[in-house]
Amino acid sequence: MNKEKYIPSSSIIEIVGHWLLAFSFILLFLSGMGFLFSFWRPFHLLFGGSRGAAVIHHKTGILFSLSLLICFLAWIKECFPNKEDIIWLKKRRFKAGLYKIPKKGKFNTLQKTYFWGVIFFGLLAIISGHIFNNSRAFSHTFLIWNYALHTLCASFFLFSGILHIYMRIFVHPGALTGIIIGKVSRQWAKNHRTSWLEKKEKQIEDY
Repeated sequence: MNKEKYIPSSSIIEIVGHWLLAFSFILLFLSGMGFLFSFWRPFHLLFGGSRGAAVIHHKTGILFSLSLLICFLAWIKECFPNKEDIIWLKKRRFKAGLYKIPKKGKFNTLQKTYFWGVIFFGLLAIISGHIFNNSRAFSHTFLIWNYALHTLCASFFLFSGILHIYMRIFVHPGALTGIIIGKVSRQWAKNHRTSWLEKKEKQIEDY
């Protein structure tokens, strides 16, 4: 890898937080789906049965909460809405090739929206999961609605996660290195993170 062509894009905290969140969701999905669909219960054998799956689901929920907090603290500054988002949205109304792509920071408007969606549904999942752990304090009707809410949160993470992986691999090839080794190519950054690259290179020059 030619170091001259790559630029640091993600800290070790960002990388760890991202993969902990991904890993914990996968484990939550595998251990939790059997409680939603009976045909999924054979997967509980991976955890020693339904009781083991419930224990793993609960313990992994703690890891999920921690990783969500790490991601929130790591990216909230970069994902806070600004005037660049308004420009990006206006420009995106036109067909590709008919306009100059607007400058973008580390994350574009849709990525920021995804971030806040992860935080929002993540918090709802944590709260609804905590309610299940204290189910005796709530009515049966309330628990049914809570069950639906928890399922909605899981659905968001499942489908948005699949789309996220597709976008990273096929739509924006080259992005994965940023969250694996913490670096992206300068050419990729120039195409996808123009204003962020300008600030980053200025910091390197000043240093």
